[in-house]
Amino acid sequence: MVIVTVGSAMEKLFPGNTNWNTRGDNYEDIIWLDETIPKPTKDEINVVIEELKLESAYEMLRKERNEKLAACDYLFVNDYPHTSDETKNLWINYRQELRDITISQSPIYNFDENFRRTFITGITWPEAPN
Repeated sequence: MVIVTVGSAMEKLFPGNTNWNTRGDNYEDIIWLDETIPKPTKDEINVVIEELKLESAYEMLRKERNEKLAACDYLFVNDYPHTSDETKNLWINYRQELRDITISQSPIYNFDENFRRTFITGITWPEAPN
């Protein structure tokens, strides 16, 4: 779980630079200590925050997709007794839809303040065959 904050945006913009600090999670809370580099603008920070949210959303999507693929791996052992070729093909198609989900869908990053957790929405998962 990655909680995207002003601090994580600053870390991405200035890896290894310790000439800043934050007292909260707003742009105004950034304490800029480096006199050789100008403080990034609020717009620059917001662009990076959106990039980090998108990266995190795709990480969560891939994780859940990989779990769904792993849950049906056993169906593709060479000697698994599928009831028919049609059933086997349904599973093949389902697994392909899962593999393609990172290019066919666009996850949306969400953060629940109450439970301090992140999750994604905006995904329509393919249904596993019965």
